[in-house]
Amino acid sequence: MHSMLEEIESEPAIVEDFKTKEFADLERVNDILDRSRVVYAIGNGTSYHAAIYLSVLLNRKGMTCIPIFSSEAEKLLSVKQSGTSSIVFSQSGNSIDALRSAEMLKRAGSTVIGITNASKSKLGKITDFTIYTDVGTELSVAATKSHLSQLLTSLKISLNSHDEEFIVTLEEIRRGTKAIVNGKKTIQGIAEASTRNTVFLGSGLLYPIALEASLKLMETSNAVSYAFPVREFLHGPKQILDSNWSVFMFSNDSKISEELLSYGSKVLDVRNFLTEKYDVSTQNETVDSILSLLFGQFLAYYSSTSLGLNPDKPSKLTKVVE
Repeated sequence: MHSMLEEIESEPAIVEDFKTKEFADLERVNDILDRSRVVYAIGNGTSYHAAIYLSVLLNRKGMTCIPIFSSEAEKLLSVKQSGTSSIVFSQSGNSIDALRSAEMLKRAGSTVIGITNASKSKLGKITDFTIYTDVGTELSVAATKSHLSQLLTSLKISLNSHDEEFIVTLEEIRRGTKAIVNGKKTIQGIAEASTRNTVFLGSGLLYPIALEASLKLMETSNAVSYAFPVREFLHGPKQILDSNWSVFMFSNDSKISEELLSYGSKVLDVRNFLTEKYDVSTQNETVDSILSLLFGQFLAYYSSTSLGLNPDKPSKLTKVVE
């Protein structure tokens, strides 16, 4: 069995573990964020999608949170940053872009918080505070369970004063992820029937999920794939659509789905699909975002294996970008 499949299948247990997982610095981190005039959420690749996810959550709480690629941080944030805080996401904690951005922001006066899966990483030696997600070593180059842990940590941060809400949300997520894991072969059929060109559309919390699904497909299957906010796709990019494209809608909009179908493309409303096939919630955006993440991970895995590729070891990629 591929490590990627094993790691995706471990996600319901990770969700369950997060119900009782304690982060030593969480209370202090929340206090810092509350007092910051601006919060920067930093990451690259999958970690950048976690940064966008967290920024949506914090902006909805009335904070000002700006997601930034860690590889671009030095070009954008080199001025004095006193009174700000910066959350740097890095699964390995050793990505050179993450380390450079953390060092630069700390020199500029920002309070730097790391979120990483590796307790002995270089990032933890730079940051002022570090949250270790600690979901075990991830062997596949394509990040799956480590990304889930980034999103669950983001939820824990954003719901810091609503612990009961967090537990209830996690239980809905756990039930949904378990149902999807048990019925994953249905997604295999979708992957095998999809075209090589794909578009993922999502809004709000579902937009970074669309970005992540698109990235996973590129990483594992050498696919041509794009992701957009739902209505942004109507402002020009929809021109590419024809029968050679598959569109995955993570945010419900029947009118737009009908329009995209009219161009000859295959269109799947993922949230409706999850409800019909697995009897899971599509009423809670937070729950939907994590369940849609799992859908995208399985889609990428089965797309890769249907092409005879090894999703654990894409030919041009490594686990840590140096």
